[in-house]
Amino acid sequence: MEEYAYFLKDVYGRKTFYRRYKNEVAYMPPKRCPSDNDVFRRTKIDVNTMEVLDRIFIKDSQRVYRMGYLLKGIDPSDFHIFNCAYMGNHQVIYTPYGDAEVAHPEAFEALDEGGFTQTGRKFPDGVLFAEGKNTEDHYYCHSYGRDGEFVYFFTEFTQTRKAVRLKACHTPETFEVLAMEYMFALAKDNKHVYYEDHTVKNADCKTVEYIGDGYWRDSRHVFFHGHVVDGADVDSFRIIEPEHIVKRADADVFRKIACEHGIIGGGHKHKIAVAADKNHYYKFGKIFDEYEQEQT
Repeated sequence: MEEYAYFLKDVYGRKTFYRRYKNEVAYMPPKRCPSDNDVFRRTKIDVNTMEVLDRIFIKDSQRVYRMGYLLKGIDPSDFHIFNCAYMGNHQVIYTPYGDAEVAHPEAFEALDEGGFTQTGRKFPDGVLFAEGKNTEDHYYCHSYGRDGEFVYFFTEFTQTRKAVRLKACHTPETFEVLAMEYMFALAKDNKHVYYEDHTVKNADCKTVEYIGDGYWRDSRHVFFHGHVVDGADVDSFRIIEPEHIVKRADADVFRKIACEHGIIGGGHKHKIAVAADKNHYYKFGKIFDEYEQEQT
């Protein structure tokens, strides 16, 4: 019977960039554009002991490969996937882009699932942003992690390979992830509140509470992502329509506000929550009293 080459699936059952023909395995990623050169990197993977970890990492009993390149000196015995943002072992931690530069990899732990789609699906359910046809199935990869000395944050919308250290966090043991959703991350320690890797000024870590859909509050303020919602009443603030469809005119508004609030990749979001308190309606973290007119 004739054998054919086929792409291997990872530990989650998803197609990877590794292709097997008989007892040989090669790394063959798709072209991003027609002008790209074909990539073909043959590995020395032992197919009898191999484990395909994700699209770019594969190992056997003696070796670990990243993107078809052998990681020299890396012990495969405890090399594993933490989530879509972090993978590694006691020697080194990687992000999808390269060395995460974690100070103490032997003590590293991921603090959340790491990947979330617009429809609320979590990693590994869903596909990477560049792979799916339906944008609601794309998961946005971001995650907090820590070792014994530092807390880290990684997002796929970054210009660097490493995970960013939260410089204001000096007590990693008190760090707690409060909410992790599509293009949104909120956390705290015993002194600060964090939106992604940023310390939020004027936020009280003792009374912080996540409301939903990018809104949160403490005893004094309501926040949208990393900024205060001006004029909002803390006690009566609530979400009244979780999936308000973003119209064409709204999309441009959201892109502008996304930049103001540091919501990277905000142009992809096509649903936004409408919130209200005893005085006003809110959309995009701004007063939106035109909401009543839309309902008539």
